[in-house]
Amino acid sequence: MVLADDGNYREGRYFTAWKNQDALEEFSLPEIVQRATGQKKTFIGIPIIKLRDTEIAHEICEELWQPGSPHIAMSLDGAEIIFNSSGSHFSLGRIASRIDLIKEATSKSGGAYAYTNQIGCDGTRKYYDGCSMVTVNGQFISIGSRFTLQDVEVNTCVIDLDAIRSRKMSVRSNNHSPTSIKKAFPRIEVDFYFCQTHDKATSSIDERTHIMSKYSEIGYGPAVYLWDYMRKSGACAYFIPLSGGADSAASSLIVQHMC
Repeated sequence: MVLADDGNYREGRYFTAWKNQDALEEFSLPEIVQRATGQKKTFIGIPIIKLRDTEIAHEICEELWQPGSPHIAMSLDGAEIIFNSSGSHFSLGRIASRIDLIKEATSKSGGAYAYTNQIGCDGTRKYYDGCSMVTVNGQFISIGSRFTLQDVEVNTCVIDLDAIRSRKMSVRSNNHSPTSIKKAFPRIEVDFYFCQTHDKATSSIDERTHIMSKYSEIGYGPAVYLWDYMRKSGACAYFIPLSGGADSAASSLIVQHMC
């Protein structure tokens, strides 16, 4: 596990990264959770979830940006779907880097990668621009909205597991890669079918159409941040003094985007 400890983030102040990849530890749940769920214990670790029809795994936000991302070893060890719950803040041009990383995550070894990102401001200086995505075998099949004022956005798509398995087996050199894994990930078996539909798989889309120019991002990013900050803080308006200079012109354009 890798924690974010640079730029805007200092996760190492509050958390310790889990380093024991090949072990699971039992954790007794609080009594209130036991009464609500009927479950007494859970596992702590980095497992692959073994369902009746597929295997899924998870990595956290910062791990996608690392040279040795866990999804590489997880995919080689049999995981067909990787999930990433992310809190990636907005900065100019950052979306292109996200798209490249998510596309590459499944283009070499095959599989599906479901990436979800936080939406809205966090009450300080950061804004999270959403844009959750799903790729299958290096092709995007779902891309969510950016700069939205919705608190929650749900995107759905249909994944073809047979296409994933065909892709994994189509390149013979990939079949020898699992031998390089020193230790297999522990498994948690769940008596559940992941596949719940026989609908046609979602077609691929062109991810390049979702990349804005930096000028558009400069307009939309601050505008949506200001709207979100205003409603969450309980304010009713902003007061903008205008002098006629370059700063005033930029502020006016942001207000125009807000309207």
